[in-house]
Amino acid sequence: MSRFSKGSETFLELATPESFGQLKDEWASQAIKYDDDSYAEAYLQHAESIIAKPCEGRPRGTFYGIFILKDSASNCLGMAHFNRAQLPKTAGWTLRTVWVQLAPKYDYEELTEQEAADIVAGLLFSAIKLCREGELKSDHLKVHLQNSGDRQLAMGLARALENDSPETKVSVRGNWLHFDNVA
Repeated sequence: MSRFSKGSETFLELATPESFGQLKDEWASQAIKYDDDSYAEAYLQHAESIIAKPCEGRPRGTFYGIFILKDSASNCLGMAHFNRAQLPKTAGWTLRTVWVQLAPKYDYEELTEQEAADIVAGLLFSAIKLCREGELKSDHLKVHLQNSGDRQLAMGLARALENDSPETKVSVRGNWLHFDNVA
């Protein structure tokens, strides 16, 4: 059995106005502890506008929306902007993680290696699960890498996973972590 199919204590949930309200309340109470009353304000506003009209005006089969990364206690660990499209020079559908924003405590507190690993693994394995099941079934997953640290982590991850699932190819190309033949 491949690591790609293992479950995790973290999962992605499609954001609704109600669940996004929970995220904002939870994150506001965290941000207050650090005297940050405008934490990720631009991301939150952008996410809220996407949640209000996720696929309006988009071609059939495509997707444009926000998912919330939660733990088993339903705490909001982060949120991610996903879109699904048929890309030029790529056979089949591609699900892309365009950006990820973590909860305030992760910007202000030191994470243990295990906490960081759980968040990254939860995000990736949950995104792969989205590619394999339901309306967002996709042949490819691309995760945008925000900085050189993300890129280094992704390169190590790609090397570690290259023999894990022979049918799924994992690589880093530019600032994107690619999973091909995921479905």
